[in-house]
Amino acid sequence: MVSSGSRSTAIGRHMAPAAVDDLKLGYLAIQAEFINLAELKWCLQVQAESAPPPPLGRVMVKEGYLSQRDLEYLYMLYAARQQRSDPADPLLQAQELTIERIERAVVARLGRSLRAGRFGRFKILGQVGRGGMGLVVKAQDGDEPQPVCLKLLVGSGVATVKDIERFKKEAAIMAQVRHPNIVQIFDVGREKGLDYIVMEFIDGESLAQLIDKRIPTVEEVLEVGREIAEALEFIHRRGIFHRDLKPANIMIERSGRAVLMDFGLAVFDKFEIDRPRTGSVGTPQYQPPEQAEVGGRYGKIGPYSDVYGLGATMYHLLTGAAPFQGTDRAEIRRLVLEVEPPSPRQLNKSIPPEVDLFIRKAMAKRPQDRIQTPGHAARILERLLARLRKERGEDRPARRTWFG
Repeated sequence: MVSSGSRSTAIGRHMAPAAVDDLKLGYLAIQAEFINLAELKWCLQVQAESAPPPPLGRVMVKEGYLSQRDLEYLYMLYAARQQRSDPADPLLQAQELTIERIERAVVARLGRSLRAGRFGRFKILGQVGRGGMGLVVKAQDGDEPQPVCLKLLVGSGVATVKDIERFKKEAAIMAQVRHPNIVQIFDVGREKGLDYIVMEFIDGESLAQLIDKRIPTVEEVLEVGREIAEALEFIHRRGIFHRDLKPANIMIERSGRAVLMDFGLAVFDKFEIDRPRTGSVGTPQYQPPEQAEVGGRYGKIGPYSDVYGLGATMYHLLTGAAPFQGTDRAEIRRLVLEVEPPSPRQLNKSIPPEVDLFIRKAMAKRPQDRIQTPGHAARILERLLARLRKERGEDRPARRTWFG
């Protein structure tokens, strides 16, 4: 006598792959929590690049996301779902299913889960934002009293499985880094087929948000610059380069502490820095020439590259505008490579000449003309702060006033 479980497995095993809609099978694999959206996209890419294209189920097995038994279960589930119309899940009945429709359904499903207030061991306290990798929410981790920031790596938009794997690997490395001005990573994990990163929750706003409200004082900018320079020196000594310094990637806590965020474009070893590449890395308005044209006339990326990003960020804080502005990314990169920006003091006469000189030295076109390390930049900024306070007759830092 054949058991019902054996009979069901046999149905799945003998279902002809040609009779299966690959996208519907992939969507079922997501629902069954075997794979996530980014992994499905990767399998579809592998399938498209093969000649002749194999069935998607076979690709998912070959790429290690499914066992043969998992695939047989999916075929069985597919057959059962095709035999009944489920109004709660119209995608499986759609005549022409697309990856875009799957993506919308996955994001909507996650949204419903978050609105219900739970994600695995986490109690969801509210959504913080949304980025290229996925959603960011405020959460409580089990019985821990302090809230955390939970980054859910959905894989929507242009994010690929390689992007997510790289991001997870780098988050695991950053979890070992402890510095008061660098966001702390607590954990990297996976829940219901979805990768996540648990980070320190910063109660504050980004510099990008704050400078929309007002231009900060010179002392505030020097203090933030010094703290971020010290954080950069700390990671550089451990072989980590940020490569995307900008106001949006620096948070200011309510206490006034500056916190360096978002290591998504960072590199983590000298080999990767030295490896010849082409293209562009970073945000055009703040990227140094050697990142605007990787492998080009300005040479290799190095510690001085993050010094440039720090200088460009301080430029924006003191003047209210990014150093370079254009109609599109290509034009901005051309300006970065070929044009000197107006000096900060031209745009804001209250900037002391020595602060203006620091920013111009930090942003020199040629790396060899630049302040070479964040550590050197931090020492200069400390001297500038001491001089500014002495001129005001102060013997201690003024109370930080970012939030009034």
